[in-house]
Amino acid sequence: VLYFTVKAIMKSNHSKASRLLVLYHLFLVVATSTGALIANNAHATQEIIASKSLVDIEKDSTRNTHVVRGGGSSLIPLLDASATSNTRTKYHSSNTSSRDLTSSATTAVPSSSHAPTPTPTQDYVVKIKTGGNMFASTNSNIYLSLFGDKGSTEEIHLNGIIDSDVTQPFERGNTDTVILDNLADIGTPQKVTVRHDGTAFGSDWYLEWILVNDVKFTFDQWVDNESVTAEFPPITKTPTLAPTTTPPTYAPTL
Repeated sequence: VLYFTVKAIMKSNHSKASRLLVLYHLFLVVATSTGALIANNAHATQEIIASKSLVDIEKDSTRNTHVVRGGGSSLIPLLDASATSNTRTKYHSSNTSSRDLTSSATTAVPSSSHAPTPTPTQDYVVKIKTGGNMFASTNSNIYLSLFGDKGSTEEIHLNGIIDSDVTQPFERGNTDTVILDNLADIGTPQKVTVRHDGTAFGSDWYLEWILVNDVKFTFDQWVDNESVTAEFPPITKTPTLAPTTTPPTYAPTL
């Protein structure tokens, strides 16, 4: 149609300038119509693509295939099946955050040889005997340290953890019991050190003995401002004997 229209205009009796002007306007109309048609076709094509609700693309699994399932125009590609032969991975479309990941690989478990060795613990039952002397009791804070053939404990504050029916521990003639749970194992008890902080009036305390899991440490002494220590087996002090002198002998005088 355009060809015959142009040919008719060129054969007309109008002047050359008039014919060129008509051709110019004709081409403007054709160009405008063609652009509008192309735009409408592109818009229609986009609507057709956007209207798809499901895309299934399947390829032969023997040729590095993968499966993509998703809705709309926003898709997330799957991992190549040949890249991870021991892993089955399925991703859904980008409008959901759910993932189903199943792997046949075995999770590495740390060797037991590298696991930290737990520190052995031991319970200690400690009994403290206060003497029956006059003014033997004390209201001061008492501190205890245990020593064994495998180690020692930190200094333990005994007030407040005494297992006793009396409200005030370390009274004259009483035996107080302390149960120390889950302490680091010090082995066989060999030495006990006791002290008080001297905070109460008349803080001096007469301590007879301390029993630690059937091991008895004998003190039989006053505990004043300095710590006292007893060992097992008890150390026997050998008394120092005064040197003996032989009286001089005198020869008889004639």
